[in-house]
Amino acid sequence: MKKSIFYILFSLFFVLFSANAQQIQWASKLIKFSTDLGGKQNGIKRILGKPDAFPQGGSSANAWMPKNSLDGREIIEVGFEKPQTVKQVAVYENLNSGCVTKISVDNGSGKYETVWSRKRDWKTPTFKSTASADRAYYFGRKRRKVQEVPSVFNPGIEYAVLENAVANVVAVKVEFSFALVPGQKQIDAIGISDSEEPIEIKINTIPEFDNLSKPISFS
Repeated sequence: MKKSIFYILFSLFFVLFSANAQQIQWASKLIKFSTDLGGKQNGIKRILGKPDAFPQGGSSANAWMPKNSLDGREIIEVGFEKPQTVKQVAVYENLNSGCVTKISVDNGSGKYETVWSRKRDWKTPTFKSTASADRAYYFGRKRRKVQEVPSVFNPGIEYAVLENAVANVVAVKVEFSFALVPGQKQIDAIGISDSEEPIEIKINTIPEFDNLSKPISFS
């Protein structure tokens, strides 16, 4: 009898927890993108899946760095494993955040609907490189010419909360203007959620190591 009551209570708790749990998905496939440096390090496929550089942020070979990531404009479209209701889109910028300008979603119709855009602050000057914009930068090294990149480090997450939730979202398009912030840029991941609660990124740990006893001191 006690076991039956326990299983009933456990089942109710599980159902309630599942109903209130935040549904999160990470970009699982590439649909379209403006540029790619190529190769495994900093290639376009690095944007897929869970964040690699977060929660600490910073320069990482496991994040996407577009050719125009110093002062140009870039666009990327990503798809998700299954349709879901979206209330929030999170873009993980592990180097010099604040460059997302517009976010659009596709609910399966094949057409994108703009759901979030950054309000232009005309008091904030835009950054412009001293060399022509058609050359690819790679942390101070260019394929044709060398130019020093400002040593700025400002990781962040753009939590774009939609005014109205959109059902059956299958793809997201993100537009960037990298001239808004000085320094090199990298994009770690793109996630969606059905909740306004910010998506939390936790460091992967081995459970057995979390409960280790304190080391013995011989002093």
